[in-house]
Amino acid sequence: MRLKKFLVLGAGLGALMVLSSGAAFGATSTFDVTRFQARCNGSSDDTTAIQRAESAAARAGGGVVRLPRGKCVISTGIAWDSNVTLKGAGMNETTLVASPRFAFDPNRVRPGNDGKYIGMIWLDGPSGTGPLRNVTIENLGFDPRAGTQSFTLSSNGTYQCIVGYLRPLQHLRVENVRFDLGANTRPYFGINIGPKGFIGFNDYSLGVDPRNPSFDLYFHHIVSHNGSGTVQMALEGTTREGVTSSAHDIRIDDVEAFVDQNNIDDDRVVIDGVSHPAAGQLGRISNVEISNVTTTVADSVSVGAANAVKINPATNTIVNHVRINNIRYRGSRYGAYGAPLNASSKNGSGFPLSLLANVPNGFVRDVVVQNIFATNSNGILVGLGAEPGAAVDTVLSNVTLLNCYSGGAAIDFAATSPSTGRDRLLLRNFRVVASPTATSAWPAPIGIYFLPHDGGSGLRGQVQLQNGKIVGYPKPVAVLPGFDGLELRGVRWNSGSPILRSAVKVSAP
Repeated sequence: MRLKKFLVLGAGLGALMVLSSGAAFGATSTFDVTRFQARCNGSSDDTTAIQRAESAAARAGGGVVRLPRGKCVISTGIAWDSNVTLKGAGMNETTLVASPRFAFDPNRVRPGNDGKYIGMIWLDGPSGTGPLRNVTIENLGFDPRAGTQSFTLSSNGTYQCIVGYLRPLQHLRVENVRFDLGANTRPYFGINIGPKGFIGFNDYSLGVDPRNPSFDLYFHHIVSHNGSGTVQMALEGTTREGVTSSAHDIRIDDVEAFVDQNNIDDDRVVIDGVSHPAAGQLGRISNVEISNVTTTVADSVSVGAANAVKINPATNTIVNHVRINNIRYRGSRYGAYGAPLNASSKNGSGFPLSLLANVPNGFVRDVVVQNIFATNSNGILVGLGAEPGAAVDTVLSNVTLLNCYSGGAAIDFAATSPSTGRDRLLLRNFRVVASPTATSAWPAPIGIYFLPHDGGSGLRGQVQLQNGKIVGYPKPVAVLPGFDGLELRGVRWNSGSPILRSAVKVSAP
């Protein structure tokens, strides 16, 4: 029997969290697709053979569907069942390739509520119901680029390599996987949803069944090339029979994303909310760890913005207990971030981190972020919001932003909920250096900005900037009303003067 391997996160990232990094299931039989007449020679259509191997493993109660070295071509989505593993010979040895004829086949997979929203591996058996459990996808690459982008999402289209949509996911493992993805046909920013390019893993319905939460989702060593996203998930929650959607225990570790095409937009790693629960309820995502995310944008990129990590509770959702560690970001050195914002203002760069509690009833709480190093980026967005009666609790440590293009604010703290007087916000050990582009494109560039937003009243409690340096900004710090008691402890700047419209204390380290 395959045993569960548990990961215990150390105290250095805060509270204890335990996750299973792999599914455990009884059947270990191997179903080699070549025994079902797959050729994997890069030209023959292997769809039927792979689906037959998967179905045989499912009928046996579980097993491993093994792909050989080579390119296995498919012309429609492969439906996947619980307890079945998809295993290749290595992320650079085995590739699942979409043929130019790739199309939606309703006889194989079910369309979702938005229509033909589908990918190459469809995490929904043809007749299955309830949660999809104990699925591992490992040691292979995906190449959807030849496939026709013809599936609907807000009428514009999207395309996934691995997609979950109709069932909760429990005990999912995706490891040692490569995504060779495409690019958008035009700039994405300012255009409703798309057309978005290809996405690696996408499940925007973790909360599709409130009675069965999605949990124990583990992603490790994921490599992506271009595309509109590497690993993207959303709750899309609701309330049913008095129970509101939730998801918990999500771990994403060791993601490498490389962008060298124009019109690449959106986030490499994203967890969204967007819930529609009963009045007074919130969808919930809890226990999220994201670590070791590296995003590199080539100097040849001049249009588009590839962001690294985003936590976005959006509407009626709380994301709670988040641990983020070690984000490395490099944008194009010829990039820019212009004002005003429009489709042409984001050129070759993006945000290494966005925490977006900035719409009504979208909250991010209990957040610890450590070790961000970014050059040629657009800065960091931090929306600070907690559910009614709760306090903001966010700590960022060891943050370095070099040649930062953003002039609106390199680090933007937006308080979105009423202050409880018990709030805690710490930014410590940081360095922010403006790009000449920021000071030339923006009328009044700001280094670090504190503002109430979307009905928020600011923060009160332990609110501090500790041990930092701000270089090249005419307005190194701007603090709007609502942040009385904020302390700048050991914070230095080389030019300009701060704008302090709250009672701010400035002290030595």
